[in-house]
Amino acid sequence: MRVSRITLFGLFVMAVPLAVGAEIKTATVERLLQREFVGSVLIQDERSQVYFERIGARGSSQAQFPYAYAPVFASALKKIYVAPMNGAAEARPLFEQDEAAGYYFASDDPWSPSKRYIAIYKLRGGNLQPGVYDFVRSEARFFDIQARYGARGSIVWVSDNELVLPDGGSNLTSVISSEVAIVNGARALAAARERGWRNGEVTADVVGAGRYAGPPVRGQDVRLVKINVRSGAVTQLEQAKFSETEFAKVFAPETASNQIAVSGKRFIKTEPSKKVEEQEILSIVDTSTGERKIVSPGSGDNIRLHSWSESGRYILAKRAARTSSDRKFVFSIVDTTNATIVEDLPDGAEDAVWIGDRLAYNTKGTQELLMNAGFDAAADHNDVMAFEIAGPLPLAASEADLFYLEDGDLWRVGRNGHRVNLTGKYPHSVVQYNRFEGFRFQLALTKSPSVNGLRLLDELIFSTAETETHEYIVFSADGNTLASIHPPDEDALLLAASAKGAVFLSNDYKKGSLLHYVKAGDSGEPQALYHFNKQLAGVTPSVGPIAVRHEGYDGQEVTGWLYLPPGASPDHPEPYPMVMIPYAGTVYSDEPEDPSDYVYVMSIWDLYMSANATVEVVAAQGYAVLLPSIPLGTRGEPGEPMTEMMPAILSSLDAAIATGFVDPDRLALSGHSYGGYTALSVAAQTDRFHAIVAAAPASNLISEFGQFAPYLKTNAGQSYTPGEPWTEWAESGQGRMGAPPWKDPDRYIRNSPLFHADRVETPLMLIHGDLDSAALAVNSEEMFTALRHAGKDVVFVRYVGEQHIIEQPQNQRDMWKRILDFLEENGVKPGPKTIH
Repeated sequence: MRVSRITLFGLFVMAVPLAVGAEIKTATVERLLQREFVGSVLIQDERSQVYFERIGARGSSQAQFPYAYAPVFASALKKIYVAPMNGAAEARPLFEQDEAAGYYFASDDPWSPSKRYIAIYKLRGGNLQPGVYDFVRSEARFFDIQARYGARGSIVWVSDNELVLPDGGSNLTSVISSEVAIVNGARALAAARERGWRNGEVTADVVGAGRYAGPPVRGQDVRLVKINVRSGAVTQLEQAKFSETEFAKVFAPETASNQIAVSGKRFIKTEPSKKVEEQEILSIVDTSTGERKIVSPGSGDNIRLHSWSESGRYILAKRAARTSSDRKFVFSIVDTTNATIVEDLPDGAEDAVWIGDRLAYNTKGTQELLMNAGFDAAADHNDVMAFEIAGPLPLAASEADLFYLEDGDLWRVGRNGHRVNLTGKYPHSVVQYNRFEGFRFQLALTKSPSVNGLRLLDELIFSTAETETHEYIVFSADGNTLASIHPPDEDALLLAASAKGAVFLSNDYKKGSLLHYVKAGDSGEPQALYHFNKQLAGVTPSVGPIAVRHEGYDGQEVTGWLYLPPGASPDHPEPYPMVMIPYAGTVYSDEPEDPSDYVYVMSIWDLYMSANATVEVVAAQGYAVLLPSIPLGTRGEPGEPMTEMMPAILSSLDAAIATGFVDPDRLALSGHSYGGYTALSVAAQTDRFHAIVAAAPASNLISEFGQFAPYLKTNAGQSYTPGEPWTEWAESGQGRMGAPPWKDPDRYIRNSPLFHADRVETPLMLIHGDLDSAALAVNSEEMFTALRHAGKDVVFVRYVGEQHIIEQPQNQRDMWKRILDFLEENGVKPGPKTIH
């Protein structure tokens, strides 16, 4: 039996004794609330310095935004730091920064062309100010303008002294996007009530459909502004005017140009029904005159920017029918001089990348790489290449060459079709690790802002018969190797790189967190830039994971993973109380090599730390923790998720008990979000568990289909059709209903735990934030009412002002105490088994 030291998402955990009675250190809630994190990292080779965002500890901090969601909370706690590459001095703040404000880079590449300035934001009290740090004057300067929150990446340099960004108006209340929309919606509801109660104003909120569907309330107009960073002058680009809903993000070509692109959405009325629908649009703006030209995609089409050509004259756009259910799309070439589509790529063209002002793309049907040249009459035969290749994936290009991946090797091909294998001399396999998606896929290339060439941002693994080492390779535009960089340890995360070196983050249970700089080609010791999270040094993680083979609903064998309490012996089975943490639809890999393969749980080093369904938080209390694989039918097709999940739940439970590490008389289950839906579904179908916790669950798929999100309960039509995201979730998303309720009401009832409340025999705890916009709080209200009416044992904990994940530190502390007390009250108690 293989036991690895992989540990996941630990939060509020307390010290538990080893089998021999010695105390061990675990990750208590206070240690975890004092954690720091590193955000974006910039390398400046010329100055031999590294700049990074330090995300401060949240333990005693209150969010600047009420009801703050994790990304907002993190932004409000950021400060910008600088450290010398050689580690000769400790990292320090780049400039004097207000303790009550957050400071962070305005984009992933915030440098001005000469690198004299970096564009930054200051977030304080709900106000977001753009600014720059001037390296010549060694000072930060902020401009008298309100930026739009959530607009990171929408600030662009158009010259060395001028940048363009959207004007957010006087405050954030007009911003209808992501986290801030929920805050603003809550404030608007409170304000509307106050106006009615105190001032006697009418508080009617009206939204219509069909012929009553008027244009949505969009808030104020958005204009682009140009800022001269030397003089501080702010100029409104008056012609570049957008509605609030029309504006999304600004894109600029790499080549200095007066042209920028703005991608967004607008609402249109369709004929003859007059129904209001969204349409994605693309605009070209001249930053010298403010002139705005809208790219016409054709009647009823959506269009969005895909990429700029090398010169900045052309845009590759992705175009699709707005009403298409099969999501078919075509690539279109847009000439920015007149904002017109000049050519479409052939049907089936994919993975298109620019080579200068030419396009290379893959046509999966013919297994060829092709280069487009038809829109330029001057093109000759040498500018067109076509050759057969097995499963090509174009990655990136320079002015003359294309880079692509084939059979695990990185290849370069020129316009004449001559190909060179860049990695064939190494015994290796090429993989990329993508943390967000939680799986491995092919290598990706990107242009390096600091090197005239291409940089491998992700990991090349070089395997030999004796050992496996990790190395990062930097390639030039002609495909030659510029440098190799060795990470400081096997699990170090690459945060930034250049031809001269790279910055890595190492999270170590022995040392805490370390930010390192590693010089290219240097196999010596890495230079420590910042040492933090020292309070976690010496923390003992859970033991495991241990593979638990079990069956899914259609009889296929899948793998779940069992974790044991810190200090447990994997060689001497002892029956522990167990908490199952399910998430229906998740199927884990058969090998636990990669912690992020577990798409639902995260490590104690991760920023998003407050879901109730975790591993370390429970294991350190003395519990075994089981993560079962739970296959379900295909999303978008009619399914029966409630019944489909049960074979995996029960077979994984039996398999875990068979290991000898699980006490069958002390079993609990805890799930969050769709895992909360899973928990309620299990409660309605078996009495084998002794306590169940469901946080942010969906209980009634009909309610989930039709409810408005909290921030759409006033000015309901202001950003999109109210309820639309949840109808999609129920029909074609995780809900798996495949149709609206009136077409298949029995399926909705069969798969809604609410309608089976009378069958629940297990004590239940429901946890919900009242502002949850993912699984609406009405789900827990309805489930609690049904269970109470049926005479069941249930407690409902509502956190006022919280969203889908409980974020505020005081509420996290309270939540975990309630969960652990609830388990013990129902006999799922750690420690030796009591014999009655």
